[in-house]
Amino acid sequence: MRTARILLVLAVAVVLTAACSSAGSDAGDGTADATADATADASGDGTVGGDLDLTGSWRLDQGDGPAGEVEIIPTARVTMEVDAASGVTGSASCNRYSGTVVVDGSSVRFGPIATTRMACAPRPGAAEAAYLAALGDVDAGSRTGDELTLTGPDTRLVFTQQG
Repeated sequence: MRTARILLVLAVAVVLTAACSSAGSDAGDGTADATADATADASGDGTVGGDLDLTGSWRLDQGDGPAGEVEIIPTARVTMEVDAASGVTGSASCNRYSGTVVVDGSSVRFGPIATTRMACAPRPGAAEAAYLAALGDVDAGSRTGDELTLTGPDTRLVFTQQG
């Protein structure tokens, strides 16, 4: 029994070591990620290494989605922050949200979104519901300078980059 446990622990260690040593490297030497990060397109179209660059802080200026218009409420702005590891956080008008986003060229897909569960007044609550439904519908994006547009079959979200 003890031998079986030792073998199981060793097998798990080997699998984890192999997974860690190959993660994040296309060429096996770690240079692919660094090269992609360092090759921002000088044309201002927001691409890095051929992929749309969502990294940064964004404020929603206009939005429509499958649940209708996303009302822009000056005291309860919708924001989105995307980090270099494809994590996404922000304010959905009333609650905070977080999740992941995957970008492949101009294709954009948001992973499951988690939100806090604060009680919302009717207007921010409706804006939030419309925004979160729109995020789930996004399948593409484009960027011109400081303006980011995310689109889907029934969605158009226009953001301005902040600071």
